[in-house]
Amino acid sequence: MPQVAIQAHALTRTYRRGSEDVRALLDVTITIPPAAFAIVLGPSGSGKSTLLNLIGGIDRPTSGHLTVDGLALHDLSERELDSYRREYVGFLFQFNNLLPNLSALENVALPLIAQGRSWAQARLQAGVQLADLGLGHRVGHRPAELSGGEQQRVALARAVVTRPALILADEPTGDLDLESAQVVLDLMSSLNRDLGATFVIATHNPRLESRATHVFELSNGRLAPPVPRP
Repeated sequence: MPQVAIQAHALTRTYRRGSEDVRALLDVTITIPPAAFAIVLGPSGSGKSTLLNLIGGIDRPTSGHLTVDGLALHDLSERELDSYRREYVGFLFQFNNLLPNLSALENVALPLIAQGRSWAQARLQAGVQLADLGLGHRVGHRPAELSGGEQQRVALARAVVTRPALILADEPTGDLDLESAQVVLDLMSSLNRDLGATFVIATHNPRLESRATHVFELSNGRLAPPVPRP
């Protein structure tokens, strides 16, 4: 697994809304070192999701520079961005985005299939990943048959099953009760430690700060000075 460092310089993202330009991010400069467990704090509308979308190669900056593991994302073609997302990045969202007609095992196997693994290989690896996250007894269940916490653990398994170097999580505990949120956070912390992957987590919950190696705060698209962690 490559050791991923993220560097953004003067990153700005502007959207056109009617006759107005809306600045979702304005002149954001950050550095996130390899294997960090970084938290991006801010209220709704502060630019957190926009920043994650840029780092994940889902969106492009209006101006500025963004590099991940030496790749200048702002210069990549659409095909190169697609390859970057497939090979480097795991995504975890607030509402898990599991496919309702597939089992937990099949949902987790999908990223492996996208990388060209055989169905047999993908099923085997997905089953091992689910078992590692305490869901070995739920592999055949569909999302509607799982609790909210279990669904998010399946989504986490899907995000890490390919062993990506970078995992981006957008409000991963925002739709969970306190106990389930604690389980998901414990698992993410363990994966960060055991896999050496870089985690970047967007949240409005300041209680997550205690888990972080680095904390960044966004407000109205602007970044406060980074807060170092021991």
